[in-house]
Amino acid sequence: MIKNRYLFFLFDVFAIPISWYFAYWLRFNLGLIPDIELTNATHLLPLLMITQLFAFMMFKLYRGIWSFVSMTDLIRILKAVTVGVCLVLVGIFFLNFKIPRSIIPIYTLLLLSLLGGTRILCRWFKNYSSKNFKTGKRPLIVGAGSAADLLLCEFAKNISRNEYNVIAIADDNPAKIGCELRGIRVRGAVDNIPKLIDKYNVEAVIIAMPSATASVVRKVVGYCKEAAVESRTMPSLGDLVSGKVSINA
Repeated sequence: MIKNRYLFFLFDVFAIPISWYFAYWLRFNLGLIPDIELTNATHLLPLLMITQLFAFMMFKLYRGIWSFVSMTDLIRILKAVTVGVCLVLVGIFFLNFKIPRSIIPIYTLLLLSLLGGTRILCRWFKNYSSKNFKTGKRPLIVGAGSAADLLLCEFAKNISRNEYNVIAIADDNPAKIGCELRGIRVRGAVDNIPKLIDKYNVEAVIIAMPSATASVVRKVVGYCKEAAVESRTMPSLGDLVSGKVSINA
């Protein structure tokens, strides 16, 4: 993990001059940059690097894990880039450098795109890999609420075990049917479970509805017995948080 952080930091270091010079190139219509502008850009680059990297460290950009990047991480990137740019503007003012006004906004957008885009791409690739290269048991999850979200998150974090390859979700809420939870489609209601088991070659059913009534649980278990697939029930979130039951159990 430490080596990965160094690699991510190194990428961000190179992203700064790439965005800076590319901003000049765009400003001059993808043509030759005038010598005086290129000289000013090069003289300002050390200041830009120092202030931007200072902002990166100040907002702790390297605490997050790229493959699990979230909106919080992207907001942190936005803050770091914005603060770094503001510090550069202060330096430009006191050093009395003359640069085209459009350079700063173009540079800001480019750097945000590089830093945020690569992290999002990294997460997308991990999710793509998890959905297309897993060979474990094919379960159907019953319920599309917070318990199912927690379960899918745990499966994603332990992808290397290749134990489960979730292929569908069933939920009785009509508004959720057709939607996706962490990339898994809600394929139908609870009453559709027999059809879903047959259609998607389901090998196990996990009931992730801690608040479900006993009659609903019995119905699902009955469907599983008829289809000769195993069924498991996820405990309540309260039991998980309190430590009474582990997620692995």
